[in-house]
Amino acid sequence: MKRHLPLLAISAVIFAGCLPDTKLKVSTDNEQQTPACDNCTGIVKTDISINFEQIESMIQQADGKLVVAGRGEVGTLYDNNYDMTLARYNTDGTLDTSFSDDGTLTLAIGDGHDWAEAVIQQADGKLVIAGFSYLGEYYKMVVVRFNANGSLDASFGNAGIVTLDIGSRGDRAYALIQQTDGKLVVAGTSNDNGSDDDMALARFNSDGTLDTSFGNNGTVITNTGSSYEHAYALIQQADGKLVIAGDSDSDNGNNYDITLIRYMSDGTLDVSFDSDGIVKTDIDDNSNNEHAYSLIQQVNGKLVVAGKNHNGSHFDFAVLRYNSDGSLDSTFDDDGIVTTAVSSYDNMANSVIQQADGKLAVTGEVNMSSGYKYDFALVRYNADGSLDTTLVGDAGTGNGIVINDLGSDVNFSRAVLQQADGKLLVAGNSVVATYEFSLVRYNLDGTLDTQTFGPQ
Repeated sequence: MKRHLPLLAISAVIFAGCLPDTKLKVSTDNEQQTPACDNCTGIVKTDISINFEQIESMIQQADGKLVVAGRGEVGTLYDNNYDMTLARYNTDGTLDTSFSDDGTLTLAIGDGHDWAEAVIQQADGKLVIAGFSYLGEYYKMVVVRFNANGSLDASFGNAGIVTLDIGSRGDRAYALIQQTDGKLVVAGTSNDNGSDDDMALARFNSDGTLDTSFGNNGTVITNTGSSYEHAYALIQQADGKLVIAGDSDSDNGNNYDITLIRYMSDGTLDVSFDSDGIVKTDIDDNSNNEHAYSLIQQVNGKLVVAGKNHNGSHFDFAVLRYNSDGSLDSTFDDDGIVTTAVSSYDNMANSVIQQADGKLAVTGEVNMSSGYKYDFALVRYNADGSLDTTLVGDAGTGNGIVINDLGSDVNFSRAVLQQADGKLLVAGNSVVATYEFSLVRYNLDGTLDTQTFGPQ
């Protein structure tokens, strides 16, 4: 396991003009063309007239437009009354007014907390979000499907909305995919006794009904022998098997390990994955808190998770790579584990992707002080787990790490994607007068895209 020390490329966010040598985006036939602008900053912030807004998930549609989903506070600041919140952007970062009239959408499922944690675009172009809502005494899983214009899809569930009780004491969905056969799968947690959370999955037919061929009439609960277990990420492998990643504890919430579980297509555990379908990873003896928040399958079939590891004094980025049988991949660093101290304080990796060139791009938030000063972070690794020195950022340090202060003390980065032209998009939130949706687009070298994104 390698620990990278905090050598930082810190980028400012206020630019008067554009970088003259940034190349114009080359779009595929079905993508929007993105013209150059004279006043782009590479950064987009959106205030949806709500006190608090946080992006949790981001996709790029087939036409190149960007969709983000999360939550927005609708009452008094910090009163925790949230609605599910979406926004769709054109490729230059302006709001797409063909989506819900002004490019933004809020949805209240119940009278309490409504959180969107994941968004996908189906093969037919419809948008689906998953999360949870406080309904009655407890949270329930929620899946919502929208038509391309942002209207609810009446052919799905109850007027576009499905709510699900698995346990009797609360359920939450954190991840969502569409399988190759069109069915929808969500992953998260379920609580049946008021004290223990178990990992949970549910699979739905295209009309929103539970798929009774999966697990126990459409749902699967997995208890790995821990008190608290959470599934934050979900993928379908190329062979059709399902994999979830998250954490599980062995000491009543005080000792979390990174946990992966693989299932056959019918929801049974895949015993070819570490003999019982379950892999737990304790990174080192100094840590009692290790968590996975993002999961991908590389083109070569290997699995990569990103999250955080406590090193005894603070959290570091943690990236782990596994072989298809669940063993750690010793060609990644030397033991399958890389931790990176992006700053000298707490760091958390929230999203990982594999770029078209095979490199791994990871985003998250980093605390830059002993107090409370969080910034966006983008870190890129070579295939062997070493930091990619071609990611230089606007500071030009070339150490594989780029930090962006978006002009406030609170900047949380939750999602990353790579566009067809190679540029990287990172999304989260930042504070201006209130918390706002925030997106940053980078050129492949980590410099801000001040040529085509974020017109002012």
